[in-house]
Amino acid sequence: DKLGVCDFWRNKQGVLYRKDRSGSEGGGVVVIVSEKYHSKALGVTCPLEMFAVEVYCPERVVIVACYIPPSKSNSRCLEHVKTFMSAVCCNGDEKVVIVGDFNENLLELDQSNVIQNCLNDIGFLQRVSVPTTDYGSLLDHVYTKCIENVEVDVVDAYYSDHDKVFCFFK
Repeated sequence: DKLGVCDFWRNKQGVLYRKDRSGSEGGGVVVIVSEKYHSKALGVTCPLEMFAVEVYCPERVVIVACYIPPSKSNSRCLEHVKTFMSAVCCNGDEKVVIVGDFNENLLELDQSNVIQNCLNDIGFLQRVSVPTTDYGSLLDHVYTKCIENVEVDVVDAYYSDHDKVFCFFK
């Protein structure tokens, strides 16, 4: 189901969870979890390219992968994001990490940043502070909730105009 729960496969190194883009070739979001951690996809559906995986490392952390295409209005996507996050954060004190390409440039002063403001309002902190693309924009965000001591590193990727964004938890 392209709009439902993500597909997954397991090998010796870990588990790959993915949700393919609906209605076109290519695209989608993916999370790979090391075999040393227990994980499973959460059954929360969303019409956006967005899904959640719970990982026990050793405490439970929910990882949300998200892609919002530039052709979609962020304000139109906002209700989907709110509904999805309220289902994922049902009791409010879960440890949650949201990663992805939001196509909302946080370095553009005149942009409204509706997704960031929405997530801030429900207790998330955006952790990336430097450009994440070759064009100097910050489109790839990392949001955390109920997680302290987070370090983010952005590294150039020769195969994409988006850089690799690494998130470390101490």
